[in-house]
Amino acid sequence: MAVIKIIDECLAPDKFIHFDYSGPDPWGVAKKISESARGFFHLGASAFYFDRINWDISGDPVSFWGLWKCEIPTSRWSTIWIYIRVQGDKGKTNNVGKFTMRMNAEIITQFEGWKLFLRPLYNLYSYLFYNKVKRRLLERCTGFVLGFRNEIKEHFNVQTTEIPSAQAEYG
Repeated sequence: MAVIKIIDECLAPDKFIHFDYSGPDPWGVAKKISESARGFFHLGASAFYFDRINWDISGDPVSFWGLWKCEIPTSRWSTIWIYIRVQGDKGKTNNVGKFTMRMNAEIITQFEGWKLFLRPLYNLYSYLFYNKVKRRLLERCTGFVLGFRNEIKEHFNVQTTEIPSAQAEYG
């Protein structure tokens, strides 16, 4: 069996978007991500992964680090993966600190089959559909990431960012 695997980064030319926060309740970002990501991305329990959380409580401030993954199936062959990483610290006594949230996303398209049939199938799909489908998926993926960042910003009362689209005019 042969496999064709295409990985498109949603935020190209940048690989990541960042959100930095300094103020009260920095650990609230981890609670907000855990509570609202499934609803925001319309995910089932098996498509939202709380990969790990690390704490270092040996000193003051207490530092923390977390990683979440979202798997959004879009078609039989394509899946959007969104990765959310948070790193920060907070004071033990006053619960004031900072965090940095870093997000990136990619679309993974994978075809499997017999080599003899796979190449013509992929060429036909690419020629007829893939460019239009890819553009729509990239816009959808970028909208997911920027929209979720705006939801986190709203939670911490930080000014939100307007989300660009392919139809927007700049200049």
